[in-house]
Amino acid sequence: MTPPDPLVVPPAAAPGPPGTGPTPDPLAAAPHGPPRLRRVAAGAAGDYALLELDVPAGAATPPHVAEAADLALGVLTGALELRTGVATRRLGPGAWATIGRGEPRAIVVLQDARIVCVTVPSGLEGLVGTLLDGPLDPDDRDVLLTAAGVRLLPRGWRPGPR
Repeated sequence: MTPPDPLVVPPAAAPGPPGTGPTPDPLAAAPHGPPRLRRVAAGAAGDYALLELDVPAGAATPPHVAEAADLALGVLTGALELRTGVATRRLGPGAWATIGRGEPRAIVVLQDARIVCVTVPSGLEGLVGTLLDGPLDPDDRDVLLTAAGVRLLPRGWRPGPR
């Protein structure tokens, strides 16, 4: 049996401040199902991609680093917590954040949310679509992540100050 995809982990296992709980289990599934990719667009020259997603409360990304792309993240509805190596921020409707390539991050969805992501350059949209299609063998998933320049962080990673 193929384990659940690591794209989402339950909030109880999501990373918190040091000493506040377990390290995320990258093979756990979200309690309310996976995010849904609503639309994708990319620049013809590959200079950007835009993704719009519906993400249920409780979903989270495992801590990771995207080495090949910068990210702008906008919240249209709902709320999420963006955890980076520098700070932890709560984002609600109308809020935007940018995350540079190479910057550690994890995202925890606090309330059902519609999110817009812009990646520069494009490329991660194919990975997101594949990960949301359903469970993958962990070895296949790791090959896809590596090819896209995404690296999962070690179990001990903790976000910056709140």
